[in-house]
Amino acid sequence: MKDIWSHSFEEKEKKSLFDDNAALSFKKEDKGNNKSNANEDHKFESRLYPATLMACSQEKVDGAMGLSPDHLEQRFKLLFMQVFVYLNGENSQKEKRPMTAPVFSLVHLNEEFLTDRIAMCFWLTQDTEGLVAEPLVGSPVSLWRMEPATFYVRRFSGPGGEEQRDVWQKEAETLTKGLATMGLLEKTDKRLIIFSTYQAPWQQADRRDEILLRVALDSEIWQTPFHGDEGHSHGKGKE
Repeated sequence: MKDIWSHSFEEKEKKSLFDDNAALSFKKEDKGNNKSNANEDHKFESRLYPATLMACSQEKVDGAMGLSPDHLEQRFKLLFMQVFVYLNGENSQKEKRPMTAPVFSLVHLNEEFLTDRIAMCFWLTQDTEGLVAEPLVGSPVSLWRMEPATFYVRRFSGPGGEEQRDVWQKEAETLTKGLATMGLLEKTDKRLIIFSTYQAPWQQADRRDEILLRVALDSEIWQTPFHGDEGHSHGKGKE
């Protein structure tokens, strides 16, 4: 099993964020059933995920004030560290858990399609009936049971490192264009964008990165990791 967390974003950040003793293992798991769609330029797939338990940390942000890529990156690093601490044993059972791929970074949009909340979620288990250590009282981490859902997914291989953040928006736009071309965009929850990665952010070779939009139904209630948010059907919040 490959251990990636003893490396760093940059050498100067390694000592402040990670140390070799705190490193977690990082393993990949089969997460869903896939079906390809669209042409090569706007290629995406339909993927069904079963119910999955995740550990998440979230934060409110003010998109109306303008959010630079640098600012968002720093906020996501903080969320990452909060969940990392939970996985590294700061939980009700003092249990250390491996970090599994993919890692989800979620962006929630308000009715004006401005970012108002962000979250980072790590996979725990698809045995949602099993016992999982609870976060400590006062912890910013919460457990989220992701109900079964179908997503439209665009898979790509990003450059990694500092250039990685610049490609997320481009790939998200490519996914939405492909969905719009096939008349599928209006069937998605356009106010929840998921950025998924299977490698550490600094890895530059052999990457697997993905953009996900959930298929939403008119009458569907689907609890997101954001407190009090039950998702948005394609009949709500249209542009």
